Amino acid sequence: MSDAPGEPSDRFQKLGGLLLALSLVESAAQAAPHHEHSPNRQAFLTELARPAIDRPALERIRQEELKLAEEASGRLLKTVADMAEVLTPEQRARLGELAERFHR
Repeated sequence: MSDAPGEPSDRFQKLGGLLLALSLVESAAQAAPHHEHSPNRQAFLTELARPAIDRPALERIRQEELKLAEEASGRLLKTVADMAEVLTPEQRARLGELAERFHR
């Protein structure tokens, strides 16, 4: 088996590293809700308990949550695109078919 760039062994080695990166991204995303979202959750509950509803404050909390989601989405997209670049077009098509089956 050749180790020339683009050969299967080279692609599998790159994919292994990228899958590890994806696993780390997923682990961080699962840990993030408690660590990163907890202050926003507490702020939201505090705002709701006030005598008057402060809509701008609630909107700021919502925007912060959207920012966290956007950051996580960007990390995930980068990792998936990195993985896709290693695969051949045929492999990407097959992966898409498998993903569609699991999405149902």
